Amino acid sequence: MGKRKLKSSGPAGNGSLSLNLSLGLLICAGLNLSCSKGGFSGSPGTAPTKKSASGGEAAAAAGKVDAKGESVSRTATTFPSAEKPAISFQGETPFQSVAADSEAWVVTNTTITRIKLDAAAGWPKTTWKMVDKAGQDAKNDGNRTYVSELGLLVGRTNRGSPNTRGVWLAKRDQPGQAKQIFEPTDMGSGSRLSVTSFKIGAQPYIGFAYGTAGGNKKFVRIPLDKSKPDGIDLARKEERELSALSAGSGGFAAVGDLAAYGSFMDQSRKAFYLGATGGGGWGVNVETMTELSLTSIPNWRIGGDPLNPAAAAARKICNFTMSTGRSLGYALAGDLKGNVVSAAGSYTFAHDPVNNVIFGNSYGGGDLTLAKQECVESTGADCTVAAKTCQRLTTAQGGAIGPMSAVGDGRVVGIQRGSTSQVFLLAVIDKNDLSKGISITKIADIDGNAYMYNDFTGITLYSPDQVKIIDFKSLKGFDPKKGVRKVAAGWTAQSKQIEDLRGLKLELTCFKTGKPKPPYVDYSAQLKSSVSLFTVAEKDCSGDVDAMEVKMSSDGTTNNFTRLSTFEIRGAQ
Repeated sequence: MGKRKLKSSGPAGNGSLSLNLSLGLLICAGLNLSCSKGGFSGSPGTAPTKKSASGGEAAAAAGKVDAKGESVSRTATTFPSAEKPAISFQGETPFQSVAADSEAWVVTNTTITRIKLDAAAGWPKTTWKMVDKAGQDAKNDGNRTYVSELGLLVGRTNRGSPNTRGVWLAKRDQPGQAKQIFEPTDMGSGSRLSVTSFKIGAQPYIGFAYGTAGGNKKFVRIPLDKSKPDGIDLARKEERELSALSAGSGGFAAVGDLAAYGSFMDQSRKAFYLGATGGGGWGVNVETMTELSLTSIPNWRIGGDPLNPAAAAARKICNFTMSTGRSLGYALAGDLKGNVVSAAGSYTFAHDPVNNVIFGNSYGGGDLTLAKQECVESTGADCTVAAKTCQRLTTAQGGAIGPMSAVGDGRVVGIQRGSTSQVFLLAVIDKNDLSKGISITKIADIDGNAYMYNDFTGITLYSPDQVKIIDFKSLKGFDPKKGVRKVAAGWTAQSKQIEDLRGLKLELTCFKTGKPKPPYVDYSAQLKSSVSLFTVAEKDCSGDVDAMEVKMSSDGTTNNFTRLSTFEIRGAQ
């Protein structure tokens, strides 16, 4: 699979395409790292890196030592103190800090395909078939998706058959069949169901919205409980019927328009927004289960809206006019601040939180539009090519890239729909100069027409708490007859990019198997980057211990948390 760069040639969007034959291989240049499929691996016996009188800052910049000149090389069985241990143990333990780990889920009318966004592994795919209660293919169009802790949730349109409407789940750890986990009995004919997942306090939920046969809006939430069948507790299901589907209360002309085309989950405000093309939108606070209007959206300016005539004029982003006259695009998207991105005549949007760039495209295909974050802020001005705040790009190869979803590591997944759907990875070349365009890498061909208008990469999912026990006895070099003197640990990011870790809280405790565990100790301050190793304080992990329990959770500052894959631990006895 090749990679190509797409460059813009001006405001009209007439682009010229240059080919880049690079396969995008991972390069560990200047970092003294050993790259492997599962993360960075150690090589026993390497001499420790020592601080030199001059050049210490250069070595730190190269990632070989920290700011104090202490070794952080992952190829050495040493500690950040540069101590050479007499006996060492080491091991790499897979550890997912989040449910969505640099992947994309693509859904056709019967099949779900998960693509791991790993070029070195060849973009591996896993598939599920959506089946009915009899185990037969449950064909349906109009699928709406959301990545949850459990796996992919798929909301399906009511086409009259109870065997194809409702909510399906592709369990992350059980490929093969995806089954219906909830069937609304009051779903209106033609209504499309949008799904999401969220947390209230420590309790995670799945939730969904649809139009009832009686013409009202409805929201349902079900707590997650992995001890229950399908991982949900149906006995604790809650539902709320809301206002009627009318132009006055939500801008919808018919039941079938409800949540018809897209939704966006603002985790920080507990706000689930829904939209229908040409018919406006509404929202629900998933905690209070009360209805929200469009005016609750932080950046919403609805010029000409009869319900809000004093609203400021709608803002423009290149060829798009945002939220004019309550007319939304085909789908909704949003940023990490809760700003919702949609526009009249638009198809889908995606927000890249690493580069703070908005990707958008027109209904029916055509140009891609790039815009800086300021273009969708509440105080933002109109964005233009002349002001260098937005840029239009044509897709000279690959056709019109339609549904999009950001990954959270500087990349965006885009799909070109058709009888065979093509899946691409997109990335801005220079976030400060959008005229340089984007790189486009084709990663898969999927049989069937893809239906992907909500989050299908997990970018808007909260960070679920995860606990992992690292058994020292299973690690190379550990001697159970000897006590532990020191332990060092570190992480690698799933994107295999060197980056500062963000949005995560790390707690750990060391203990002797079979004996009571001491309380967790917060080591979040040690989460500096995916290059560095840190030393656990001897008071927290030394002596007669043979295991470590690690807890990873959100630090509450952002949904843009780093996706981590490998927890590396080393020790000395």
